[in-house]
Amino acid sequence: MRMSRFAVKIYAVLLIMGAAPLIASAVLLSEVLTFNKNLQDEAVETLDDVSHFHRAWATSEADRVSLIGANLSLSPELRLPIATNEERIQQALERELGRYGVLVRAVLYDEGAELMAVGDQGERGLEGLKLRTRRWRVGQTVQPNPPDSSGRVLELTFGIDMSLSDRYEDLGQRRQLHRGLSALEGEKDGSLSEVYTKFYYIMLVLVVVLTVGFALLITTPLSRRLGRLTAATERVAKGELGFSIPVQGKDELSQLTKQFNEMVEELGEARKAVTYLERMSAWQEVARRLAHEIKNPLTPLLLAVQQLDKTFDKYYDRPERYRQIVTEVVEIVTEEVDTLRKLVREFSEFARLPSASPEPREVWEFVTQTLRSNPQFYEMAKINEIEGPVVTARLDPLLMRRVLVNIVQNAIEAAVEAGNAPIIEVSLEVVGENARIRVVDNGTGLPAEGADRVFDPYFTTKAEGTGLGLAIVRKIVIDHGGDIRLLDRTDGTKGVEARIEVPAIPLDQVKETLERKREAEEALMTPSSDEETDEP
Repeated sequence: MRMSRFAVKIYAVLLIMGAAPLIASAVLLSEVLTFNKNLQDEAVETLDDVSHFHRAWATSEADRVSLIGANLSLSPELRLPIATNEERIQQALERELGRYGVLVRAVLYDEGAELMAVGDQGERGLEGLKLRTRRWRVGQTVQPNPPDSSGRVLELTFGIDMSLSDRYEDLGQRRQLHRGLSALEGEKDGSLSEVYTKFYYIMLVLVVVLTVGFALLITTPLSRRLGRLTAATERVAKGELGFSIPVQGKDELSQLTKQFNEMVEELGEARKAVTYLERMSAWQEVARRLAHEIKNPLTPLLLAVQQLDKTFDKYYDRPERYRQIVTEVVEIVTEEVDTLRKLVREFSEFARLPSASPEPREVWEFVTQTLRSNPQFYEMAKINEIEGPVVTARLDPLLMRRVLVNIVQNAIEAAVEAGNAPIIEVSLEVVGENARIRVVDNGTGLPAEGADRVFDPYFTTKAEGTGLGLAIVRKIVIDHGGDIRLLDRTDGTKGVEARIEVPAIPLDQVKETLERKREAEEALMTPSSDEETDEP
């Protein structure tokens, strides 16, 4: 069973409604995970930058103190004997402490003697600092913190803000924490992605299954009912009206089905009424036409009989003269009776027109044979035959010959009525999938009024015509699956162009038909085994 477009639309809507939130949440979760990982990485990078900055700052402070201590250890004042220059050395140490704010204490050791200078912070001011100590041997440009304390040694104490140190340690701990979390996220990222992917695949399959299930429950009954409506509509379009659709349910579709049945019933009644009116109109037209055609010959018949009655007494003593009048009357009666017979024959032919029995025929060959079998055409007119392409069509030879003869005869008569020497052009061409026979005359053209009625029965512009010729012609052509049209010439010359179109047979079908015909002829020519006789 082919899925209807309505069902496909329902499936699509339900699938989108179910899958869209799932896909959106998957995308959102993926973005959140990516953002969280990026945030962790940025936090680690920021903490690393801050830690590096703090380390660089502490290193720069230590390097600064090292430079100060190296310069101060070379000071001449610190080389003086402590015993005699204690005050001077003390002033030098205090001066250096005052010059460099980073220093909080300076001590000079010399063989048990000790001189100490304390900066402006005092002992209480040292509580918020983290102290560090560096030593230099006085008078020597060596690295600080000598391995032993022999000789005179300078000791400088400098402080680093303990809050900065604590923050540095806290940053270090946080950095380690974030780095660990980032590493953990990296390790779990793959597994989490796999879990989420499996979860969403399972949910997507579940959504699809539920969607198909709900769609089947919803669309199957609706599709079935809509399918019945569609099929019924096609039947109505083909002209079938004697049926109805079962009404199921009480929804809008059921109401539509009910209204459709009522419409079909009304159309059936309307068709019966129209058919009856058309039939009555046709019989009225036939009766009117017959009355008109019969009335025309009855008038001369009546006059002829009245003439016999009036002249009897006048010529009763002269039988020869009366006989002459009787002969004239008989001629009139005979002529009018022949007219009535012709009328009856044409009506009878129109009523009993045989059905077409077409067979494959080469069109141009058929046209030329029809013209050659009517030599009077060549005596009455100049026939210009323009040979066309080789094309085959299914033609009933008897009926289509009648069509072609009628059209050519009408063309000759139209040229004569126009006072012209008849020149008729007959040609063949292929238009699309049809073979077109063209008959062009040099008459007066189509009538100004009634050009669209030339194929209607009983319509004629001739004084002695019945109006059935072209009606019969078109009926025959339509029975062949084609049609006929009458047009005014488009080359600037007065006249009518008749176009007879019939479906052409494709070349492959022509070959197949000819092959079957050849095989049938060979079968007829080959004697059967029963007909064979033994030689004596």
